[in-house]
Amino acid sequence: MAVSFPSPSSAPQGPSSPAGPTLRAHVSPKTNFSFPAIHAFPPFFTQQPNATTWAHQAQLWAGIVLGWCRHTRTFRVAVEREEGEEEDLWGNKEIGRKLKPATRKELLSLMVKNGQADWQDPTRTSAWIYWRKPADWADLIYSWVSDTGQLNSVLTFWELLEGDLSHTTEFHNLPIPLLRRALDVLMKQGKAQTLRGTEDAGPGGEGVKFV
Repeated sequence: MAVSFPSPSSAPQGPSSPAGPTLRAHVSPKTNFSFPAIHAFPPFFTQQPNATTWAHQAQLWAGIVLGWCRHTRTFRVAVEREEGEEEDLWGNKEIGRKLKPATRKELLSLMVKNGQADWQDPTRTSAWIYWRKPADWADLIYSWVSDTGQLNSVLTFWELLEGDLSHTTEFHNLPIPLLRRALDVLMKQGKAQTLRGTEDAGPGGEGVKFV
């Protein structure tokens, strides 16, 4: 039998009714993220065979993944293993359901296709989640550099991501692979030039000049 997924705004709330099962939004005690009511719908954790239904299901899941990652400042999620608090994302203990790794991979593949994520490496075992896209990080970084009077000066990756001046910024502790994607955007715009650091300095010792 085909399963129909209600949108988060139209999902039945409160007492059960003939229109469908009781679905309640819930706040995770682990991360304090507010999950939509659809996250309490058992069939939501099983990939539906109907292509149209799966497309809607995946769209809802992608919204949850992006929202959860933004809320928890999670930049990468895994397909098989659950890193950190990811168990909170992929499952609902109250109803005893969890999204299978194979379905996670299908979902992440669609998110990559839609520009919402990018595989970390060719093995496709984990993906970077673009709750902010590289172009958005690029704008934030360049605006901060300009506002702090650091144009035409060289900053190391470490200074950008972990330095005292940047500790209140949204890009503080941004993973270096995502920083590189943002810098690629600025380089194409002619606003940045990367400088190779010494081998002893490691990735954080690489530099960038903003112009």
